[in-house]
Amino acid sequence: MAKPVVGGKPKGFLYDRTAGTWKPDDGTANITTTALRALATKAGQEVTFTAVPPGSGTRIALDRNLDGKLDGQ
Repeated sequence: MAKPVVGGKPKGFLYDRTAGTWKPDDGTANITTTALRALATKAGQEVTFTAVPPGSGTRIALDRNLDGKLDGQ
């Protein structure tokens, strides 16, 4: 999972191994690794990549309270 700060707010992304892209926590279109890393080129928009246990990525990156609604929506 990856957690950049975008516009002053943390935003979660989960890597989709099948598509080879990153799914955002707001339901918008997936982005590439290159696009995700490019976010870090702006001051204050650091990106933290974290390895998480198999099966826990959705909870950690996209829906922390598991209410079925993405955190960024």
